[in-house]
Amino acid sequence: MQTKRLMLLGVFLLGMFLIAATDGTAHAEDAQWRARFWNNKNQSGDPVLERHDSSIDFNWGDGAPAANVNDDNFSARWNRTVNFDPGTYRFTATMDDAMRVYLDGNLIIDSWTDSQEHTLTKDVYVSGGEHALKVDYYEAGGVAIARFSWQLVQPAGATSGSGGGAFYPNWKAEYFNNTTLSGAPALVRDDAYMDNDWGLGSPAPGVINNDYFSARWTKTISGDPGTYTVIMTSDDGSRLYVNNVLLIDNWAVQGPTTKTATYNYTGGPLLVRVEYFDQTGGAEIEVHLISTSGGAVTIPSQPTGSGNNSCGPYAGSIAYVNVASLNFRDGPATAFPIIQTLPQCTAVELTGYRNPVGTNAGDWVQVVLLDSGQVAWAALDYLSTEVPTSSLTVLSD
Repeated sequence: MQTKRLMLLGVFLLGMFLIAATDGTAHAEDAQWRARFWNNKNQSGDPVLERHDSSIDFNWGDGAPAANVNDDNFSARWNRTVNFDPGTYRFTATMDDAMRVYLDGNLIIDSWTDSQEHTLTKDVYVSGGEHALKVDYYEAGGVAIARFSWQLVQPAGATSGSGGGAFYPNWKAEYFNNTTLSGAPALVRDDAYMDNDWGLGSPAPGVINNDYFSARWTKTISGDPGTYTVIMTSDDGSRLYVNNVLLIDNWAVQGPTTKTATYNYTGGPLLVRVEYFDQTGGAEIEVHLISTSGGAVTIPSQPTGSGNNSCGPYAGSIAYVNVASLNFRDGPATAFPIIQTLPQCTAVELTGYRNPVGTNAGDWVQVVLLDSGQVAWAALDYLSTEVPTSSLTVLSD
């Protein structure tokens, strides 16, 4: 009996020790995220899956996170404690559809609506020590993407940081759901090109309005001294500043309107700022910089078809994908099955053939996929090459 009592006492003391060890106010940094998944969009009821994730970096496509989780109409929550050094951090969330991010219970990123893939960032000063992070997510339908990360952009006590260049290697783009660039931006992201035609749509469906929105792009550039011509087209209004001096003023409700200006560049960094608004109807903004005295072109345009390539170098019959991703198909039309999808600047080799004369005459070319050796077809408008279309042989049926 005495032995049994001692065993029970030992079990009790061990239990009390474990409770004390796991319920203290100071928590060690969690090495992983505690993840829970629900088969609904609002995290209600008991989760159908609990696990630990080393990171939040998921592209499930049209699939599900796990066998017992829905393909669509599911939600998730990740919790973690992190020991931060003091400083300003940039928190970045990429989602399709929705995400909310909390730091110590405070909502710092909020995009809780059905949407397509988009990215939001938030700069927050974080004191040194342990802080609680919570990420809520839901997927409504179609593609499912959930990514979250952070990076120190300015240590405590520093007078400058490195976040801008690291996070916005191209254009830092800020989008507003008003026409006056007012308040906090609804979306901040990196835009590769200043060459956008959204038509009647939105720059970020589900996040930014189709109409009555505005945007600001900033970039620091440098190049060879010389004389440059700046060409800007917009529907509706736009303005362009160089080192905070207004160079082009095209700020009006209007259809597509082009204005130009000449700039004599003597060297050194240039802060370029482009502002834009769309009221109703079509929405587009394009900015091109052309050297008129032999200097380097430092504002790249988006590549658009044959002969305009920013990937390079050219070599014989090589062509490059000039859009974010391109489907290569089994035949010269979208009705044919996809063989492979390749990202921007992937090289392929032209076979020398284009599609037969017909509805899409001249629009499709035959290529060899260099990684597999397969023959496929792609729309010529989405490839950059120096090979003239007229030199390609029509491949008859």
